[in-house]
Amino acid sequence: MAVPQDRRALTLAHERGEAVAFKWQLVRNAPDGLIDHDIVEAAYANPLLRSLFPLISHGTLQFSRCTRSPWSYDVPTPVRLLGGGWKARPAPQGRDIPDRIAQTPEEAVVFVVEGLPDGCGPAVEGPAGLLLE
Repeated sequence: MAVPQDRRALTLAHERGEAVAFKWQLVRNAPDGLIDHDIVEAAYANPLLRSLFPLISHGTLQFSRCTRSPWSYDVPTPVRLLGGGWKARPAPQGRDIPDRIAQTPEEAVVFVVEGLPDGCGPAVEGPAGLLLE
């Protein structure tokens, strides 16, 4: 079975220590129907979020503090609300965050950053278990 081109390129990016930057490029170039590009660009504009490993799941932009599965599940997710606006959804293994409505993607990014784990820094190369070491 052939490995998709993006997967091969991501493997090479991992080997070069450039997985985060490469994955951001893939997310920023994802098809319009897959992700809301306003939230992608708002998150990318934030240096702290730009240092995390981005993922797309169920139409949402998610972040991991590691570059390989299993991912960290401690970073909030910005989600678009059906009635308009945005919110930061708490991460399953993250801290509690206030339930606030953001009017813009940029404001939602602020809420996500406020909910980051203490000492959150650039994504580590490897799985989430490395965060415990």
